[in-house]
Amino acid sequence: MASPGVPLKWKKHEIVESIKKYKGRLTKVAKELGCSYMTIRNHTDPYPEVVELIKHLRMDWNESLLDSAEDTLTDALDARNSDMNNALKSAFFVLNNKGKERGYVPPSKHEPEEKTVSLSELAEYARVAEERAKEKLRAKLNES
Repeated sequence: MASPGVPLKWKKHEIVESIKKYKGRLTKVAKELGCSYMTIRNHTDPYPEVVELIKHLRMDWNESLLDSAEDTLTDALDARNSDMNNALKSAFFVLNNKGKERGYVPPSKHEPEEKTVSLSELAEYARVAEERAKEKLRAKLNES
């Protein structure tokens, strides 16, 4: 669990209590315990039951976060209040980034549509290209 010869600073139950308090968010746990995220990971990874607890708590927290974002969106739609603008931005961010399993997907970046060229436009492009080619040829002949 820790490096050889390095005693553990925290007992397993202390880390687990903090994990429960912060709903599996290990960055918060690390901050409370005064260490790094990786230290917490190194102290929890050897215990499958703790890793499973973290996973379960994170899933619950994500579901709660999604519920909150959906509620904010519903409230904003009901109120049609301009003060809800920042809350809406936050809700959309959460739904687009964490709500894929509920069917929320960020807007996709569409490929640019191919432009259909009419025959008259095509003829104009050809005329311009031919004119430029003639000008280049004249310039080359004048150099010689």
